[in-house]
Amino acid sequence: MTEFASGNQHAFETLYKRYKGATYRYFLRQLDRTSAADCHQELWLKIIKTKKRYKSRGKFSGYLFQLAHTTTMDHFRRHTAKEGNWQDLQPENLITDGQIDALEQAQTAKKLTTLIRALPVAQRSALIMKAESGMSLKDIAKACDASEEGIKSRLRYAVAKLRTGMQES
Repeated sequence: MTEFASGNQHAFETLYKRYKGATYRYFLRQLDRTSAADCHQELWLKIIKTKKRYKSRGKFSGYLFQLAHTTTMDHFRRHTAKEGNWQDLQPENLITDGQIDALEQAQTAKKLTTLIRALPVAQRSALIMKAESGMSLKDIAKACDASEEGIKSRLRYAVAKLRTGMQES
């Protein structure tokens, strides 16, 4: 990122190629396809617009997902009156277990998608950030402007709710 901030366009291309999939999935797992695409584009425009202000204080992925989190929260604030922002979330993006047949997989994925949608935003965001980026708890805490213990708690409660929900028939 520091190379991009210094004017190296190739550095931006490298960053984009490296992180575009993870950031798009981060949005897609929380928003419908159209909103996810819009937020993804907004994220990368923010990277471009703020390149001169970037200060290297850790891993770029932490900075990137902090911006992604902020972009998602901004989207939710703009669309709080609207329901149905989750309609295009695709179950196949959440379940990849080839061990179960297609019907069971679809049913399980639909159930998991419903459970993830029902999580509070803070828990859902932390869970998806951890799953998509592999970020450390410290980096997720920084991205979410929360303590590490707070993020641990969010993840623990989210996983417990998902486990309980998946065990129910």
